[in-house]
Amino acid sequence: MGIILNDNDDLKQELNNENIKAPKTEVINRGNESYLYNFSSSELAIIRNTLYARRGYRFKKKKYQQYFGSKPWYTPTTDSQNILSKNEERLANIIKKYE
Repeated sequence: MGIILNDNDDLKQELNNENIKAPKTEVINRGNESYLYNFSSSELAIIRNTLYARRGYRFKKKKYQQYFGSKPWYTPTTDSQNILSKNEERLANIIKKYE
């Protein structure tokens, strides 16, 4: 099963670029959690899991293995989930609440 994004081209482009700076800036730096309402549940899951993928997390779920495995920058190197910075972990926890 693939990851399905909604029809909002700006959000698709942001996710296609794996740009997690915007959610991080809005949610962590500006305290604007309502920004996350701009994303579907599947988009939020990709944003959250991108934090882990960037740190080399080896996904157990097939859909994330396939999704991130297709990205040239993704190199799975660890099974540990304790790989995020404090701000990344905080963002991941907040995003999870909105999924």
